Amino acid sequence: MTYTMKSYQPSDELQLINFITALDEDSEILHRIRYSTYKYVFLVYSQGEINGMIMAWKSSFHPNCTYFTCMAHHTEAAKALLAELERHLEQQDYPLQTIVDENDRLHAFYLDNLFTIIRKTYLPRINVLKDHASFAIPTNQVVKPLDEVTPHAKLANQLVALVKRNYEETHLVNPVATMELTKWRNLTYPEDLLASGSFVCLDPNEEKILAYSFLHEAERDDMVELGWCGAFDEPSAAIIPSLVVKQLEYAMRIGYQYVEGEFDTTSIYAMEVLHTLSLPKHPVSITYQKRGI
Repeated sequence: MTYTMKSYQPSDELQLINFITALDEDSEILHRIRYSTYKYVFLVYSQGEINGMIMAWKSSFHPNCTYFTCMAHHTEAAKALLAELERHLEQQDYPLQTIVDENDRLHAFYLDNLFTIIRKTYLPRINVLKDHASFAIPTNQVVKPLDEVTPHAKLANQLVALVKRNYEETHLVNPVATMELTKWRNLTYPEDLLASGSFVCLDPNEEKILAYSFLHEAERDDMVELGWCGAFDEPSAAIIPSLVVKQLEYAMRIGYQYVEGEFDTTSIYAMEVLHTLSLPKHPVSITYQKRGI
């Protein structure tokens, strides 16, 4: 099949949006197109119709790689698009990184083109009315909702520092930007945080944070989302499932039906929850990375 390659122009917007929508892709890509938050977009045409696209962008949160997404009807189109993108990159733009769902047709393509799998992310949706689990909270620890912990400045600062450390240690393959604790405080307490449904485990003297698990609002009115979870050390990770169970109980008590979560295989804390509570391991998304040319 013969392809014609071109850089995206604003005049291509409607046709590209129709192409993306037909493939049922997520709204983030459409948002990037509309607000030009990308570095490169290349299109391949066949017989006057878009057959594939590749979009690349940078992230201030993870500045050390170039993110991209590729959509194509045929592997040959994807190969041409990736080659065109890499032709415009320099060594400092690597690694390249993309996330695809488990049913994506391009898995073999990425592996054949020197990408490696760096992470799998399990995305279960828990029906709290049907799938509720029980897990006893250890009696020698103190568990409090986040809104009762935050007023204590020492504990609040300790929590932010722990969130920062946990996130950094679970993202070593794609390091996070160097940021002050004030920035991490904003990340720890976003606007959609449900502080009364987020829980922190303290030691018996209530001086040290052992574990935490956050809960957030979701776009759907009948759903909430599990956020970051972590612990002071690996043994304390065993506490986190009990915090998640309290979150399931909270969701059910408030009137939500579903709780969604993201569980990365690079996080020992997330894996502790997934395995201990026997949560579904589907759907799953897969992160691919290419280190360089």
